[in-house]
Amino acid sequence: MAFSTALERRDQVAAISAASDAQAQRMLALKRAYQRELAHKPTLIQKTLIDRAATLTALAERAALDPATTANDLVRLDNKAERARAEMFASFGERKQPLPSLEELGLA
Repeated sequence: MAFSTALERRDQVAAISAASDAQAQRMLALKRAYQRELAHKPTLIQKTLIDRAATLTALAERAALDPATTANDLVRLDNKAERARAEMFASFGERKQPLPSLEELGLA
């Protein structure tokens, strides 16, 4: 039975923390890019879709770089991320017609 030392455990924690920080930075970058694509403040539903698409895309990118990830898992995760992005971009296209002004209604 192998025992790890406190130094080894600290190195493992630091490596995991660095990977988590990189993952978080990538998710933030994706969220900013998706919101710029929207070109206005997102609704609550759009914000949720942006968060979901960014999270799944970042996970798929990380899995693609991990040699321990099976091809099947990678394809499933990548497809899920693609569907999330498609759903997000579809919500961007559903822009509501602006309400008519009082002048257009003849009330001003």
